[in-house]
Amino acid sequence: MGRFVERRWAALVLAVVALAAVLVYFGGREAWVGERSEAGTAVAQERPVEAARQDEGEGAGADASEEETGGAEPLILTLSAPEICEAQHPRSDGIGWAWGAEGTVQVNWTASGGGGAYTVTIAGEESTGPSGSAEVTCALEHGRIRDDAYGRRYVLRNKPVVDSGLKTITATVTDGTGARAEATADVYVILSPEDEEHVLQSGETYRIRGWLVTVPEGVEIDSHRGVMHVVCVRTRADGTVNESINCEHKFHLGWSAPEYDAVLTLGMDTGEEHNRVIWWRQDLEGANADELAVARALEDWVDGKLSELAASIGQPPQRRAN
Repeated sequence: MGRFVERRWAALVLAVVALAAVLVYFGGREAWVGERSEAGTAVAQERPVEAARQDEGEGAGADASEEETGGAEPLILTLSAPEICEAQHPRSDGIGWAWGAEGTVQVNWTASGGGGAYTVTIAGEESTGPSGSAEVTCALEHGRIRDDAYGRRYVLRNKPVVDSGLKTITATVTDGTGARAEATADVYVILSPEDEEHVLQSGETYRIRGWLVTVPEGVEIDSHRGVMHVVCVRTRADGTVNESINCEHKFHLGWSAPEYDAVLTLGMDTGEEHNRVIWWRQDLEGANADELAVARALEDWVDGKLSELAASIGQPPQRRAN
């Protein structure tokens, strides 16, 4: 299995192994700023949904319906929300989980038609009037929200579920006659994981060291906290700069499997790949031809996944339906 060793990064292997004991947290950059923000521009999405009256029976005819509503326009609820919700892990204040600490987005709504006197409920929060906005958590799931005497808000009981993935926000409107309509808006949650134990899920997009990173399908990244701080000098004695020396700090992304460990090393400032390493866990000395063929095929597959990971750096998530 010379191909696994031909990467010629023995020095880096030692550095990564040593680094595991002294991982240093390097703070993320501001969300979606500068050149990296262009792909993340929020786009409003509108989904009007026509209401069905609660008292309409299956046999009710069109004439009867028009008579009941007095010829009014159908009740419609429209939502407008950003496409991206930037999230962090929730924070506990001892009483509960601080609501909004995991990140929020503003959802605007407009109600029209029906019998007026609109009551709109979004994510458990109730408002009245023909239009307004609501602050919605980035958490994929959360418990009941409670306000204390000081105006602080908490999520009680279970810790909110926060991760990258598609979140569907549902809203309902009820008018003065009791008619009801529903609308939904999808936002994609991008988590910046501060918990080193957090496993980055297959196919989802995260923000690591300020960079958008999408996990390839078929793998889960369980190592994303490693960094390498490079100390070097590029300036020669005569004042010129040696461009061949790279002093960029680096970060590592990788995952483990029963047969191998895979690590991709990327530049902290450029997001460019600096190195990739695949460690083979099994001793293939004396392996037969079939076993070697299987191992080589697996190595090619892993190498392809590392290429997909490298290509995803800085790219926005691909929107998918639930």
